[in-house]
Amino acid sequence: MTTIKLRFLRIATLALLLTSTINACVSSESIDNQRDDQDVSDELPGDIKVIRDFAYGPDPKQRMDIYIPSQPDNAPVLLTMHGGGYASGDKSKKMVYINKVNRWVPKGFIVISANTRKLPEADGYAQTEDLALALATAQKMAPEWGGNPDKFFIMGFSSAGQMVSLLCAKPSLVTDIGGRRWLAGFSLDSSSMNIPETMGRQHAGFFDKAFGNDPAKWVTASPIDQLSESSIPLFASCSSKRKDKPCLETEAYAEAAKKFGVRVEVSPQFFSHGGMNANVGLRGAYSRAVERFMASVDKDVERRLDLD
Repeated sequence: MTTIKLRFLRIATLALLLTSTINACVSSESIDNQRDDQDVSDELPGDIKVIRDFAYGPDPKQRMDIYIPSQPDNAPVLLTMHGGGYASGDKSKKMVYINKVNRWVPKGFIVISANTRKLPEADGYAQTEDLALALATAQKMAPEWGGNPDKFFIMGFSSAGQMVSLLCAKPSLVTDIGGRRWLAGFSLDSSSMNIPETMGRQHAGFFDKAFGNDPAKWVTASPIDQLSESSIPLFASCSSKRKDKPCLETEAYAEAAKKFGVRVEVSPQFFSHGGMNANVGLRGAYSRAVERFMASVDKDVERRLDLD
């Protein structure tokens, strides 16, 4: 009887240790997310000015919301764009803008959340052209808002990450319509950095709707294929949690950029695809990495961020 009891106690102890070990291994992200959730605020700072639905083009969907500090002083500007598979998403959803506004407007930045036309009205390339027009228009308007037209950053998540990556690879999409070069781009878990490669393997159905079946058009819309010496620095985060390993394609883009002397920083993060956007602006290493990249391209921005 004593031997049976001892065996039972040993088995129970081993099971408890195994359960604790498993919980420790799988809960690290949960702990991070709990911490991040505590940082989230559904409210904007009370002393900022908000301009909603500013028109940058004639279509009703070509609109942007602008969040301005109470006393802007030649402010740097962060223009952001939501994801949504080229067919959904909206600038006014709090998960799109709230964390970014709450982090960077108090530091003296203007933050802009933009919409573009969507599928089926506009394909992926036309949406990128919309984003280029939004950027050029915001640069033109920046002095009226207290911003500096020469200190712009652009940021996009998922499908908009592909658009931002394409604009940074080919800034003439902006400068040819009267816009200026900008400081850097931030691509958050881009839907694709290499459209021909994406189209040549198993892929989500929205890619066919966004880019069609013409290989020549795939190249035109492909960030990696549009790189040149004139390309703009890019911070490219990617989910190291996803099973399809998007960081491999992001790293390939960075290697291709090196051949042209263009700076690309790849930042793998252990978040889900949605978390790659939702966690930008929250306290933690991810947002600090974004800010370090911002600071590295401009001394005034570095001063405002006051990094340790």
